[in-house]
Amino acid sequence: MVEVEKRRLRATGRSDLTKKVVWVARDEGDGAGYDVSSIDLATGEKLLIKVKTTRGSKTTPFFVTQNEEPVFRERPEKWRLYRVFEFTATTRIFVLDPPLDRAVNLPPPRSRRRFVDDE
Repeated sequence: MVEVEKRRLRATGRSDLTKKVVWVARDEGDGAGYDVSSIDLATGEKLLIKVKTTRGSKTTPFFVTQNEEPVFRERPEKWRLYRVFEFTATTRIFVLDPPLDRAVNLPPPRSRRRFVDDE
């Protein structure tokens, strides 16, 4: 996903920002509540990206961890979910922009953390 983000920035003419893309989950551990940090071109602020991958279809349910939930609830304007699906076949991706509850069924805070894409 780091390379996807770098390509996105280059495609908009902002190659200078590619050095700010960080694979947080690899470099700092998996407890941050997101996997990659990048730059939101609209605001210039840090963008927090969580990647959810499945071999299944676009609507395959996924889980959100206790580390991820507070981040997307408290900083929804900075948090994005990149949903990678059909991973081993014809890998595809879509992005869920905030608010997340507009795109998926969210349980009440701190209850079951299984989210299902509405589409």
